[in-house]
Amino acid sequence: ESASETARVKVAEAGVPNVDNGEAVAQGFVGSLVAVRDAYGKARRAIEGLDTGPAFYDGVEATVDTLNEEYAASALDTASLDSPELRAAFDEVPECR
Repeated sequence: ESASETARVKVAEAGVPNVDNGEAVAQGFVGSLVAVRDAYGKARRAIEGLDTGPAFYDGVEATVDTLNEEYAASALDTASLDSPELRAAFDEVPECR
């Protein structure tokens, strides 16, 4: 959760890229990181709230299933944000490889 929030802050601070549809690109990345952060936070709170009785592992399994669904739903459709300029920039930056 905290790593996703750190990434969200850094991406938001980077601002809007100077490319076609830059605003949509920035919003897409930030929105995806918000959804990931929220999914992890929800899972953490759910696990912390579980009773340690016999149903604990069932609760963990259900929480992980929900996390996986929410994580998958948060995936950014990069096909709709395709930018030759961004692709070239990502290829040049080691952190993006």
